[in-house]
Amino acid sequence: MWLPEKLQTAIEAIGRSDKPTLYSSNQFIYMDGVNKGDRHKEPQRIDLISHLTKNTIAGCTFVFNKALARLISNVEMPDRRILRYRLHDSWLMYVGIVCGTVIYDQNSYMLYRIHEDNVVGVKKKPFYKRLKRLQRYFVKRDDANLRMITAQELLRLYHNYISEKDLMVLGLYADYQKSWKQKRLLAFNNEIRANCLENPHLFALKVLTNFV
Repeated sequence: MWLPEKLQTAIEAIGRSDKPTLYSSNQFIYMDGVNKGDRHKEPQRIDLISHLTKNTIAGCTFVFNKALARLISNVEMPDRRILRYRLHDSWLMYVGIVCGTVIYDQNSYMLYRIHEDNVVGVKKKPFYKRLKRLQRYFVKRDDANLRMITAQELLRLYHNYISEKDLMVLGLYADYQKSWKQKRLLAFNNEIRANCLENPHLFALKVLTNFV
């Protein structure tokens, strides 16, 4: 449920920049007709390394300019596994991060409705679903290598737009299955281990067993 100032605030934040720019924000959790307060109590990360691990910012808060819209629409679609498992809003965020500017507003300008029929988003997961989720660490599904696939697709589609620093990060993810040397370079990269939003030892184990 959008609040009256949502669009105006986003447009003012983006301004007249010709650079591809994506605006995003916090949300209010809205349950049983009651505003429960901000979804995120702390500012959310919008850097590449953290976003490769987990997308914490909802696409329903996004507003972006024509430069980013053209950048996304003028190239072919990325691997469909990215859109299926990480969703289209995550892909928009990736492109915004590596090719332009992403703005995160800690203030909330919409009521995010939570109810028992939510398909995605904030909701309680039954125990059997949480147990099933653990299978991902033992049974390799077609989404097991989403970080690698995402890195490969960003490099394939947007290589000329990406900074040297982000090219290095994406290269580590894209090539890590090529050799044990490449695995070690990713698994024990200090910056990635410090910023990937998961336990560094678990991250290293996932890399060494081809689950990243």
